Amino acid sequence: MTLKWSVFVELTEIYTFIGNVFLGLIGIAYSVYVNQSFHLLHTLVYMLAIFCFHVFANAFNNLKDYHNASDAHNYKETSNTIGRYQLPLRLVEMTCLIAIVLFLMCGAYFFFQHHWLLMAVGVIGFGVGVLYSSGPAPLNSLPVSEIIAAGAMGYLVPLGAFLANQTVAGIDFSVLVNLLLICVVPVMTMFNCLLANNTCDLEEDIVNGRKTLVYYLDKPLAVRFFQLVCVLMFVVPFFLLLTHRIAGLPALLIAYAPIAWRGLQPYYQNQLKRQTFPLVIHHMERTLHLYALLYACDVLLKLVM
Repeated sequence: MTLKWSVFVELTEIYTFIGNVFLGLIGIAYSVYVNQSFHLLHTLVYMLAIFCFHVFANAFNNLKDYHNASDAHNYKETSNTIGRYQLPLRLVEMTCLIAIVLFLMCGAYFFFQHHWLLMAVGVIGFGVGVLYSSGPAPLNSLPVSEIIAAGAMGYLVPLGAFLANQTVAGIDFSVLVNLLLICVVPVMTMFNCLLANNTCDLEEDIVNGRKTLVYYLDKPLAVRFFQLVCVLMFVVPFFLLLTHRIAGLPALLIAYAPIAWRGLQPYYQNQLKRQTFPLVIHHMERTLHLYALLYACDVLLKLVM
């Protein structure tokens, strides 16, 4: 049996991969800003590695969620992709295996390029991806799941893109800290997506024994916290501007704030996975995309001027 394309897309959630492209753009732009370093082949291999890991992580998480789901309700049949399409577990396992082999091949390329720091980042990212839904205490069942996963995606992906275009000798700690500050907005967008997802899934998660941050906050406070993060993500670029880590363009992200706030009103009223959660994905993705593009243009302007 083979996977239909539509089922493969849902199983691996590759429709969300575009976010990784914009995260990679931040890292590439930062590399150009630091020392005007850009390597096309390294960048392509790195983005291929990210794509393969994206496929692996989402298929693997679906597989582990299927195995770990409680029989007390119909989660497997109604919510999990594997159960809804009655996919053979062997087929999903082979999808994971092929994706991780390709990922490791990309890692071998950087091994022979002596990119040790990049490989270390890859190991950390791989560990977070695997432990997110497996092990004795999966991350997705803990109150730290949102911040760890958001940090891994929002910072490690740009960091890897930056390192792929650098030599180890040209990197110091302050450069990495500066990139971390630039990535605060992407981390916040990822955090809000995860927080909203867990808010919508709260009742289901309780049945499955998951105690995420939302479990301790409860839905009303989780929505308030979501709103606070929304406000902060549009304020952060001004802090970066005042501390001279960016020029003016990323601060223009504030123009999207009222659009996002109005667009998220249905989610603030009702946290529904199929009806209002897609609005969160839409506006958080738009925020990330705009920020990445503004930052890249900011770097280009600095080079020209």
